[in-house]
Amino acid sequence: MEETVESAKVEPAANATARPAIGARAWPWLRALAAAAVIAVIVMFGLRQFNEKVQLVKPVQYIGHSDEAGYALMGASLSQGRGIQVDYVSTFFIPYAPDITHREDHWPPFMGYSIAPCFYFLGKEAWVARLPAMFYASIGLPLATALLAYALSRRGYVALVAGLVMMATPEIYLASLRTLSDGATAMLLAAFCASVILARRQPWMLALAGIFAAGAFYAKESELWLLGIYPVLAILCCGFRVFKQQWFHVGYLATLFLLSPFAYANWREYGNPLFTTQTYVSSFYGFEDWDAGYYAPYWGIDLPKVSDRWNRHPNYELMSRAQLGDVAQYLLAGGSDGRDVWNDFGPRGIEARDWLAGEGRPASRNNRGRDFPAQWDPKLGIHVT
Repeated sequence: MEETVESAKVEPAANATARPAIGARAWPWLRALAAAAVIAVIVMFGLRQFNEKVQLVKPVQYIGHSDEAGYALMGASLSQGRGIQVDYVSTFFIPYAPDITHREDHWPPFMGYSIAPCFYFLGKEAWVARLPAMFYASIGLPLATALLAYALSRRGYVALVAGLVMMATPEIYLASLRTLSDGATAMLLAAFCASVILARRQPWMLALAGIFAAGAFYAKESELWLLGIYPVLAILCCGFRVFKQQWFHVGYLATLFLLSPFAYANWREYGNPLFTTQTYVSSFYGFEDWDAGYYAPYWGIDLPKVSDRWNRHPNYELMSRAQLGDVAQYLLAGGSDGRDVWNDFGPRGIEARDWLAGEGRPASRNNRGRDFPAQWDPKLGIHVT
């Protein structure tokens, strides 16, 4: 009897040194195959959608309004080897040289660099300028969304559904027919968030997160805030031990390194590494008439400041509360219309609703006071969120 017990005790140790089962050995390959299948399906449908968009925009010779034209002209300048030099007066905030040629001072260069190779190889046509935005929305953004969905769920089918839903969203489809950088920004932000979350198991993804953060800045300069949110997000996902990870420091340094050429060029040209005329725009956007504020002939005199936003507009706090209320309504109920979700939180919810509305105005945009600008769209709040 004792010999039987002893042999039973030894048996697990012997099994521990045995080769893993065939299923265990095959599991990494199955995961890789599933990932490849998700990518293949999204790319297949994305290419079909991309081709459909190309056929749709080819007959259109009109490039669009000034924002779209600005990106296209930046791309044309780069394709000619001139850098991001443009030959027009983009704003009246600062004076330009007599020949009005100057370094682009309003829009970041991501879309310009994306358009440049298309112009170089396919010619300077309106439909060619739209190719990068359509590609990012049809393939890049769905793939980045799938990666983010996988990072959150660890399920391949969830990633596939998320990517296809993003591809099928009508608003994104229509927005991608323009040369604007919204799709590219969303793609890079989704990839950034996914990389930080995946770093819990694969720390080297933190290096990719730094690269995506820099790319998001080059798509929209407002994403400079990622320099601050990157370590915060890393702590939330990986804990304070993330600061002991060399990959975190590699990623953060990669962000700074990739931003340094643009910052140096701004400093050399304008004396400010973060210079952009959109700083002036932020002083009045949403509070004053666009044409009156944007085309006012400042010429470097009494330039507006960001602080003017709250110092010169008495209804700044009221409008900001209502805009915050719209964002909260979207997050809680999926839209600004419909039932009043604040009642679900009891007296505290009603107090929050009244505070956000200000002077008794409901937070819903359908019932907002007349003094609120019509151009405010709660979807802008979703972008900020």
